Amino acid sequence: MEPSLNEKQALITLCKQQYKNNPTELKIIEEFNKNYSSAQSIWWYTRQSFIYRLLNKTLRVNNIDLLYLFRFFIRDLEKELEKNKFSLPIHVYRAQLMSIEEIEIFKKSIGNFISMNSFLSTSLNQEQARLYFNFVESSDNTQKVLFEIDADPRLNNIKPFANITQHSYFPNEEEILFMIGSIFKINEIKHDDNNDIWNIRLVLCSNNDHQLQSLSQYMQDELGYGETSLYELGRVLCDMGKFNDSEIYFRLYLKQLMDENENPSSCYFALGKVTYMKGDYESSLMWYNKSLKIFIQTLEEYDPNIGQIHNAIAAVYYAQTDYHRALESYAKALVLFEQAYGKDHVTVAMSLEFQQNALFIRQKHLPIDHPDLGTSYNNIGIIYECTGQYDLALKYLNLSLEISKKSLPPQHPEIAKTYENISLIYENNGDLQQALSYTEKAAAIYHHSLPPTHSCVITVQKNIERILLKLQ
Repeated sequence: MEPSLNEKQALITLCKQQYKNNPTELKIIEEFNKNYSSAQSIWWYTRQSFIYRLLNKTLRVNNIDLLYLFRFFIRDLEKELEKNKFSLPIHVYRAQLMSIEEIEIFKKSIGNFISMNSFLSTSLNQEQARLYFNFVESSDNTQKVLFEIDADPRLNNIKPFANITQHSYFPNEEEILFMIGSIFKINEIKHDDNNDIWNIRLVLCSNNDHQLQSLSQYMQDELGYGETSLYELGRVLCDMGKFNDSEIYFRLYLKQLMDENENPSSCYFALGKVTYMKGDYESSLMWYNKSLKIFIQTLEEYDPNIGQIHNAIAAVYYAQTDYHRALESYAKALVLFEQAYGKDHVTVAMSLEFQQNALFIRQKHLPIDHPDLGTSYNNIGIIYECTGQYDLALKYLNLSLEISKKSLPPQHPEIAKTYENISLIYENNGDLQQALSYTEKAAAIYHHSLPPTHSCVITVQKNIERILLKLQ
């Protein structure tokens, strides 16, 4: 499918602005404007020009607005890689410089997975890959690294990779290109003392083998690199913890729905979620109740979507420490889920009476680190916390935390919320040092992810001050 005129023109306009003082690049941009077709996407990507530089910079800094403009080009590249993908396993190489900090992370991550947030260029020829080292030098901060990668295209649910030699702007290179979002397991890292090079062994993995959450996965799974709506982009931004940006896109989408007289209930629900994540609980309840009113009017009596809203409302009440209303809303959600699904279903998980069964059901149906299992652990922990059973609450919240660390970006506020809950339990048990430690972990994430005036930042600072006062 060729990009629409609007898609391409939006990108062209941006690129002309970026390179307005570069006549050579402007000439190439005009060539792209006149001649680009989907089948030429690999050729244009491998050409060392504005597309290559701007797209890779955009991926490197996770600029959502620019990625939105590049979505047609990313989509075209994926289709071309899929069309030309390998049929048999390969062994490829990649040479690059890496910081000492990055190497340390790899050393501590043997057996773990990494997700590539950019296209990965490799070579079938080790000697050709190592030529890169002739042009760079190690330093106190950076080291030479040679990746060796095994990739089997026969695996299910993997990102495509292909030999792009015949389609490249540089046809003499034996280049193998891996799609954004390719997942690799880190098998080995060792230092070659003779050549002062770090060797890192990776193997391509199925996307079913883990629960990594990365920008590339969101772009693929949520946006599909296709005709992306404002609503879908808002969802991606919310899941990435960029709540202010997310709310902007949801409000734009709501205006679009109103102008077209479309049902806004799902957008109301999305606004309820993002305002909840921002700590604006009154606005969250307002949006959720707007959504609930429409769903009750338009859906069947026991539609599970109504249960999802009651569940979300319960989370808001819990955040406000209104535990009575929280349990009431959880109970309403439970009744609806039971009516819709029966008791033996992964969604029936909203009260302590059913949580253990729900956890067992989810464990039967889902991967060990699936976020829904983390939700089960979290729900059990919250109910135990509400009823004052702190040891059990701590057990389940820690289980939830382990999964959140694997399935969310490391600075996501949801992780900080779990740290806060754990801190409160330690504080109630009189273990103030542990309480302070977990509160400070929460504060570090909030300060990184949220503005200084955000309610979560203010609250966590008050919590730290309160605990420090108790320690005196």
